[in-house]
Amino acid sequence: DLDIVASNDINEEVLHSLNKQGHAITVFGIGTNLVTCQAQPALGCVYKLVEIDSKPRMKMSQDFEKVLIPGRKVAYRLFGEKGWPLLDLL
Repeated sequence: DLDIVASNDINEEVLHSLNKQGHAITVFGIGTNLVTCQAQPALGCVYKLVEIDSKPRMKMSQDFEKVLIPGRKVAYRLFGEKGWPLLDLL
């Protein structure tokens, strides 16, 4: 079995259009349009799943910048001599 997931600004109009075209999508990610008023601005956020039961997961995409390195990450913040943060490393 294979699930096909679609997300990214999906609303009622998009769902109707996809249904008219016929599709094989089994899961829809509907977030912002489900919980916010369209007349009000909303912050678009993305959650990237990287691991399930200690098994790495990887997002595949045609956009290189959307592909992530699989597995759990550890973040480190580096500070300069005066105590100000310089950069974060994963």
